[in-house]
Amino acid sequence: LGVKLTKLTAKQADYLGIAVEGPYKPEFYRY
Repeated sequence: LGVKLTKLTAKQADYLGIAVEGPYKPEFYRY
């Protein structure tokens, strides 16, 4: 999931309703 989350956009993440506020949030927004 880590790789997918990295490729996911904020819009996609919000749509999926996944734990965007999780531990990988900082890295997620860096990309």
